[in-house]
Amino acid sequence: MIYLLKKLDKIVLTSSDEYNTFIKKYNFKKEKLFLINNSIDLEKLDFYKDEPIEDVTFDNFTFINIARLTYQK
Repeated sequence: MIYLLKKLDKIVLTSSDEYNTFIKKYNFKKEKLFLINNSIDLEKLDFYKDEPIEDVTFDNFTFINIARLTYQK
């Protein structure tokens, strides 16, 4: 997995812990990493969790990959 990640131009991370791990443990250059702190308001999310979803369109294509670098099974 790390071998493939090292071939990418940029990697976006969502926490400073991840950022530091990529630098210290995996020896990534800072120039390849981009940090965007997770900005999800958990209280707001919890408040709206049971609201129905309306007027959703899929006119545009957006690809998002969310993953973690841990062995699960």
